[in-house]
Formats: sequence, C-alpha cells, structure tokens
Amino acid sequence: MASIPPEVFFATAVELNQRLIRKDFTAVELARAFSERMESKGPPTLALSLKDAAHRQARDVDRELKRGRTRGALQGVPFSVEDSLSVAGQPTTWGSSIFAKQVFKENAAVVDKLGKTGAILAAKTTALELGGAGSLTPGTASPAAEAVASGLTPYALGVEAGGALLLPASASRLTFIKPTYGLVSRFGAMPVSWTLDRIAIMARSAEDCGHVLHAVAGGDDRDAGSSGQSFHFALQYEKPVSDMKIGFAPAEFEGPSAAPLRAVLDVLKQAGATLVEIRWPDLPFDSAARTILAAESSATFADLIAAGTVDRLSDHGQAEGLRAGMELSAVQYLTAARVRRQIQSAMNELIAPLDLLVAATGRAQRDELPGGGGPSTPGRRDGLSGHMAAADLAGLPVLVLPGPSGEGSSESMCLIAKANCENSLLQAAHHTQSRTDWHRQKPPA
Repeated sequence: MASIPPEVFFATAVELNQRLIRKDFTAVELARAFSERMESKGPPTLALSLKDAAHRQARDVDRELKRGRTRGALQGVPFSVEDSLSVAGQPTTWGSSIFAKQVFKENAAVVDKLGKTGAILAAKTTALELGGAGSLTPGTASPAAEAVASGLTPYALGVEAGGALLLPASASRLTFIKPTYGLVSRFGAMPVSWTLDRIAIMARSAEDCGHVLHAVAGGDDRDAGSSGQSFHFALQYEKPVSDMKIGFAPAEFEGPSAAPLRAVLDVLKQAGATLVEIRWPDLPFDSAARTILAAESSATFADLIAAGTVDRLSDHGQAEGLRAGMELSAVQYLTAARVRRQIQSAMNELIAPLDLLVAATGRAQRDELPGGGGPSTPGRRDGLSGHMAAADLAGLPVLVLPGPSGEGSSESMCLIAKANCENSLLQAAHHTQSRTDWHRQKPPA
C-alpha cells in the first residue's frame, strides 16, 4: 500500500480525482486511508463504517482507470452521508435509539446517483437526533460538518431544515450549498419538515459542491416535492462576476466583527461586480419559519408523541418542543403559510433585478447592528438570521463560503440566488476561492 501523505485528507474532491488519474495512489489505497482515519478518529462522528463495500467499489474504479475510462471529477473519491439518509440493508437510525433497528431496502436517491459517478460511499456520519426536530434553535455542532472539517471525509450530504446543517458548516469554515427546494430528491431521507427539508452538500470548495450537485440533482417521482428540474454545472456558460449585480444591506457589513464579510465583498467588487444597496423586507421571517417548522416536524413524528416514545429522546427539551408543536392550531399554521406567501413574493421581487444577494450566515452581533432586533434584523435569535429564514421559506438556493479568519463571529458569507440559479452562486464563490485561500484555512481546534 502506498503511503498517503497527510495533506491528502484536506484536499478537495477534484484534487483527489486528479491524483488518482495521475496514479499517485490507487482508489483502493485512498478508500482504505479514509476508512482507517474515520474509524480511528471518527467516534462519535462515525455512525457506520462501510469500508468493505467502499473497497469493492474502489477496486472497480481502479479497473476503470486502468482501462482509461474516466467518469468525472468524483470518480474514486470517498464521501459520507448523514445517518439521516438510507443505505440499503444498513441501519438508518436518524440519530436516535428509537430507530436503532430501522433498515431500508433501498438507497436514498442521492446515494444511488453518486454511485453512478464512481464516487465511493465510505461511511455514515452520526445524525442529529431526529434531525433536531423539536429543537427550534439550531446549534453549531453537526457530526457531518465535523467529519469534513477534520479531514475524515472530502465531502458529506445530509438533511437541512432551519439551519441544522448550515450553521455548523459555517462554523466549521466549509463551503455549503442548499439547492433550490425540489431540485434534489429527498427519497430515502429522514422527514422533518416536508415544505422546508432539502438535501445539502458540505465540501471544501465551491467547485466540489458544483460537481456533487450536478450528480444528485434531477426529478424523482418518489419525492412529492420534486420540481422535476435538472442542474448542469457549467460555469463557462454562466454570467461572469464582472457582469453581476449583487445586493447587500450596508448595516450587515459594519463593525469590527464584519471585517471578514467585507473582505469577501471586496473580492467581488474588485472583479467588477456592481454592488447595489438593498433593504430587506420588513416581514416576520423568523416567527413564520419557526411556526411552520414546529407544526410540520411535530406532525411528522405525531405517532411517537402520542405513544410517549419521544420521552426516550436524549434531549428532553426536544421532546417538549415536539409536544408543544402539537398544540399549534390550524389557524396559526395557516396564518404562517399566508405570511410565507408574502415573504416569497417579497424575496422574489427583491432579487428580480439582481443576480445575487449577500448576507451574514447568522449568529450576528446584534449589539453592533442598528435597529435593535426587528423582524428582519440579523441576530434576532440565537440561530438563523432573518434573511436566512426568508430564503428558507422562499425555497431559494443558498451557498455559504468562508471569508478570512477573524476574531468576530461573522466569518462566512451567505449568497442567495433566484430559484434554480445555482450556477450564479457557484460562479461567485469559485471566483472568490480561486483568488484567495480562505476556504483552506482550518477552524480553531
């Protein structure tokens, strides 16, 4: 077995694929190295090692490469999925002892699609218990994000709703993309909130995110929320950054903690992008999102609540949150849905003349922002900022990319695009990352 140098564990998927083609090492050697690293350093990040199956897939890839057959930038590169996504014949616990014996007969749609590219599923990472349902204030910890940040896996996929993955990915200085609602099939994914759930991608670069999204996007009749749309990662045909109009709210870029955000904005401005000052709509983004998420997640797990099984959750506060969601009335849910339609219209109107909106990811310094915490002011609660909740409710695609390391809390920039305009997000992020090394800077230990 060839020695795998330590820097390989922090390389991008594209770089790893290029090294496989150059025969710096074999796919079997690479899969074994990542599997051993996950098993030795992973717990409690690791939910399930799939090293035997990964080695079989890797041998197939080596035979293909030996014959000169290449299948794209993900071929031969290991990856992981959250335990919120099914792998046929293997336990899919949704992060809870309640479902410790749950086994599905079919793979999640994204697992099958990545398999067709020659990507190698090496492990399942631990999921947040029931995807955090009932815990309406997401934290900054996610085993899937930690696995990528720690060099245990080049990229990972999981179920995102309400910031459960977005905030941890941001805190871990990863590049993260949450596609347009309905673009990626949720078949085989843990249900949390049927109108908010999306499959998200965490990786080391925008380029990696683009290749993974290209592989997993597309219609699926097995997912009632599928839009039937497809996605092709092709930045060469996308509008260059120099021609983009990018909207930003000046208040979010003021104060010492916002210096990393200003640095990202400066890169886009130096490329020739036109920066346009905007004002976020004054609507109750946060309360509408919380009501919908609470009602839908409680309805999803209604049987567990009725049977009292939720008392077996490790977080008793989460159980209480799920019970509280059952107390919401139909009037409250429908009122939130009506406000959601207003938010969708307002967000679409705001972004219509623009290519992108840029914003802080969340957990902003409330005291440093004017306005004192109104309905659309970042930092209103300890979770997603208001405009992130707005993008969630509108189903718009979101990409998070890290800025330069700094002492402030706002080190990651969030880009929002029109529906099904993921290439605009990826173009701006790839431009930034091709001119800086910020996405290669590791988070504090």
